[in-house]
Amino acid sequence: MTQPDRDTLAHYLASAPFPCGRGELLRHAAAGGAGDGLLGELGGLPPGTSYPDVEAVWHAVDALHTEELP
Repeated sequence: MTQPDRDTLAHYLASAPFPCGRGELLRHAAAGGAGDGLLGELGGLPPGTSYPDVEAVWHAVDALHTEELP
């Protein structure tokens, strides 16, 4: 998957009620018309984690792309 840029992520999460978790992020991005790529990225975030702001979401998505596989 191609990692979304920060501006795109911020655009689709502008109405998210931070702090929030993966489910809220997905709902707000989908309601804003985000495409499958961004929704897939957000869906790959770990459940049970709360993100305080868009910057934290960006870092979490970035980690999905930079994590080394065992």
